[in-house]
Amino acid sequence: MKERNSNKGMPLILVVILILVIILAVILLIYMIGTNKDLNSNNIVQQNNVTEEQVTVLGDGTKLNTSSKLKGTKTIDGLEISNFQLTAQGSQTVLLGTVKNSTTTVQGGFPITITILDKQGNNIAKLVGYISQLKPGGEEQLNVSSTLDYVNAYDIKIEKQ
Repeated sequence: MKERNSNKGMPLILVVILILVIILAVILLIYMIGTNKDLNSNNIVQQNNVTEEQVTVLGDGTKLNTSSKLKGTKTIDGLEISNFQLTAQGSQTVLLGTVKNSTTTVQGGFPITITILDKQGNNIAKLVGYISQLKPGGEEQLNVSSTLDYVNAYDIKIEKQ
């Protein structure tokens, strides 16, 4: 009978050990969540300290680039690209522009590289786009997007690939 009594004590010990393990797991989980929040808030503070002097935030949260240098007309192979609009919302940045063939021949039909530049002329990003063939006097919209946030650009450089 003494053996039976010692077996009855085993489930009680296992229950106590199980409860201790659960308590330790909950404490560890709370600690990890608290540490993760601290890391995320530090990242947000660091990102918010970056000044975006070329940007206006619209009512819906969209960031709009206001650089006067970016607004200028760019020319490549007789094609004029103007009316640039650079916006960022959420995780997407979009560069729009109007491409016009101001020559007397068909132009376009080639890929382009768009280099996004900061105020010091340093490269922020390189994007790839495509300009379709345009008849003389023809127009189309340039539309290039990215998941990178480069809305604080000062200027862009467009080159034929």
